[in-house]
Amino acid sequence: MISLLSFIPLPPQDSLTLMSQLITHLFELIEHMYYQLTTLLPFTKHPATGFELIQLPNEIPRSPIFAILTPEPRSLAKHCQAAGFMVRPIVPPTVPEGTQRVRVCLHAGNTYQDVERLVVSIKDWLEMRGKVEDAHESQQPLLLKASL
Repeated sequence: MISLLSFIPLPPQDSLTLMSQLITHLFELIEHMYYQLTTLLPFTKHPATGFELIQLPNEIPRSPIFAILTPEPRSLAKHCQAAGFMVRPIVPPTVPEGTQRVRVCLHAGNTYQDVERLVVSIKDWLEMRGKVEDAHESQQPLLLKASL
């Protein structure tokens, strides 16, 4: 998508003001995303097995890139993509075994509602995984090595 801003010349002061507003908005979105993700803490483990379905960041990231660790990054990413979100599974050999994740990159064009809808999508996936009898329940769980 081409931004209209690239075609509308702005006076230097207006450009700086706009850039400052976008940066401020992005940092507010990062904080909002973090706090929205914390609402998922009660759902991060499988209710029957205690198997860890996702591991969330334990502090607000300094960048707009969130890593949601999960032994099932392709499944979570596919679920979020089906809901209209552009997220990516990051799997071995790109990252070491046990540290696979879904990468979420926020940008200043996102809204608070976008973040909230993404978190609802992740929650839906967690609830679905918590109810499904799958191969992980009969095998030893994968351990997540990295801590965010």
